[in-house]
Amino acid sequence: MASSTTGDAGKATRPQPRDMAHHINKRVLNQAPSAMKAYGALADSKPGLTSLAGANFFPLQHAHFTLPSFSSLSDVQSAMAGPAAAIHLDKSGDGPGPAGLMDLRTVLQYGLTKSYPQLVDRLIALNELLHGVPHSESAVTATLGNTDGVSKAMTLLVEDGDIVLAEEFEFPASVNAGRAKGATFAPVPLDSEGIVPEALDKILSEWDTKKGKKPHVLLTTPCGQNPTGCVSTPERMDAVYAVAQKHDLVIIEDDPYFPLQYAEYTSDASKRSENLAKARDSLPPLPSTPEKDDARAVAEAFKAHAGVESYLKRDVDGRVVRLDSFSKVFGPGIRLGWASASQQFVERLWRIGEVTTQTPNNMTQALLASYLAEPSAIAAAAGGAAPEQGGWGLAGWLRWLHALRLSYEAKRDFFLDAFYRHVPQDIISTVPARGGMFQWLSVDLSKHPRYDGSNTRELIDELAESLMDAGVLVMPARLFVVESVPGERNDEKLAAFRATFAGSEETIDKGLKLFGDEIRRWFAEGAKK
Repeated sequence: MASSTTGDAGKATRPQPRDMAHHINKRVLNQAPSAMKAYGALADSKPGLTSLAGANFFPLQHAHFTLPSFSSLSDVQSAMAGPAAAIHLDKSGDGPGPAGLMDLRTVLQYGLTKSYPQLVDRLIALNELLHGVPHSESAVTATLGNTDGVSKAMTLLVEDGDIVLAEEFEFPASVNAGRAKGATFAPVPLDSEGIVPEALDKILSEWDTKKGKKPHVLLTTPCGQNPTGCVSTPERMDAVYAVAQKHDLVIIEDDPYFPLQYAEYTSDASKRSENLAKARDSLPPLPSTPEKDDARAVAEAFKAHAGVESYLKRDVDGRVVRLDSFSKVFGPGIRLGWASASQQFVERLWRIGEVTTQTPNNMTQALLASYLAEPSAIAAAAGGAAPEQGGWGLAGWLRWLHALRLSYEAKRDFFLDAFYRHVPQDIISTVPARGGMFQWLSVDLSKHPRYDGSNTRELIDELAESLMDAGVLVMPARLFVVESVPGERNDEKLAAFRATFAGSEETIDKGLKLFGDEIRRWFAEGAKK
């Protein structure tokens, strides 16, 4: 894991976060730092040391990566088809070119838990552009993606026997991460605008301690919630954060889909084309080089498109652990993300990393640090000898995210067009997703001839099997239901499926045609084939 706090500028005017030590797992709170890691950090602070501490027989001599050139970042198609820029990582003086932003002699070593400042400093700056700096002790630390981030956050905050609050539908791995730490879960109702704050407040205000200790942790995915696709509005976030303050909750903001936030859906194709053109033109004109770009102006235009915010933005208390990921926007196989929290929480996340994952893959860190760097920074790191290397800078990264999310927004629109064309709306309903990759398809089982008010689970399981037999796969709601007690029945929540619009248009259209046809047949005939 990697970390750094924000700079000193403006600290005096920002609120001091509250002491949250009482939320930290007691074993984690008392865990001592690694003596070897601390000594290594001391050595790293003294350049020019002759090291007798590590090996150096590494066969990899040179790594060469290509990326779309900065000049092609107007849309995804241009970026993929356009000219390529290069990123080199060499051992200084040994490879075919200059060393680049980072030297392979360093990258191929073990690394320290805090990891590389070349990456972390970029992530801090990106956070500031997108979320601001809410308090005086904001910090960032790298993770191996959001599954790792959630697992570490649960290790940080959960004691054996704790009850964690979570949205009533949740990504199963996140719930399993809490259960692995000894927690159980209590579901919080959702609607199309995210967590219902009145319901959250009622749960906590009326908490019966006979059920267990009052919850102090809330797990939420506010943008493109998986599986329902809902997006929390700024007003909802204000209200939920106020409830968290009232009841002293820590919010784990698991937000891997934050870059994929969309404007409202319209069925008018010409209006959509007009809106898409306006969205592409909403960013400042693309300059000739990253150094000439205005990252703040690009960030403001990026945020204005859909208006989705974060809990981190309003976290004056230091009660949010925010998790971001490169998986959805760069590639899931790179296993890299970052956690943003108070320095108090981040320092303990380092201790967790020291005895688990140690640090994210160094090559991945070096690659992403290079993408996020301006070419001039790479040249400076290489002693002025790498002007041809092609970092995008933060503005270029945001331009890529904007182009990517417009492509996914078009896929969402295509999915909804096909849904309304192929699927009977008197049986299946959906609310257009405002973020993420998923559409939540609700089933009105009351239209089925064998529905008796008590057999939702049996009928939905039968329908899921019939759909697979018909050649289409969707994920039944029961896979995502948060149960207070594992195995308890929440049958009234089960009449829904999750579908994705991340595939090809051909797959989407074919899949929804098969889905609609089988829905009509199954409801008409009242049985499987």
